[in-house]
Amino acid sequence: MANGLQGSGIGSSSNSTVFTATTPIVVSLNVVNLHATNADQVRVYLVPSGASAANKYMIEYDTDLASKAVIERTGIVLGTGDYIVIYSNSGNSAFNVWGVEL
Repeated sequence: MANGLQGSGIGSSSNSTVFTATTPIVVSLNVVNLHATNADQVRVYLVPSGASAANKYMIEYDTDLASKAVIERTGIVLGTGDYIVIYSNSGNSAFNVWGVEL
């Protein structure tokens, strides 16, 4: 059973996948703005296996994240093949996925 850090990445101004579940798993997602003075806008999608990132899968949409601020989403349950897509308007935010396989 894998647990701990499952995926991480720095967001960019294009969508990118930060984690894909290979087995059912419960995860938490942390997002931190690494910039000392500038805010960032972030997006997070929870996408079912076989689907593409779309507005209906967003859990964060252009969420304003102040400099050095952190947001966390917990209790995210993903099935096999489900994945998390991230986006950062300025590329200043780090995304980390922590989890425990079911």
